[in-house]
Amino acid sequence: MEITSPVWSALAAVAALLAAAGTVGFVFVAGAVDPAVIAMLALCAAFLGASAFSGVRAHRAYGLLNAGYVAALFSLWYLAVRSSPGVGATAVDAIGVFAVLAAGGLVVELYSYRRASHRRPE
Repeated sequence: MEITSPVWSALAAVAALLAAAGTVGFVFVAGAVDPAVIAMLALCAAFLGASAFSGVRAHRAYGLLNAGYVAALFSLWYLAVRSSPGVGATAVDAIGVFAVLAAGGLVVELYSYRRASHRRPE
């Protein structure tokens, strides 16, 4: 099943609004929260808000932007759980491994973008 462009735009816009509402809720209601958590929510709101526009998704650099978003999200998640009490070392290490793998994916996307070998299926 393929998601059509208007449906994807609406889903991305709703997700961006939820992430923005979560950010505002954490900042004004929750009190002292790890800045990495706020950065994760703000990053989600910004990326999903931009993804709501079909012109952004159609751009040649969208794959690179997506890879950068995933790498930043996993890195921030690692920072957030590393400083949280009660999170097991195995979980922290697993998230760290995912952050490294996401950084590797970003390097691949950078190479593909630079060599203009990235082709998006239509």
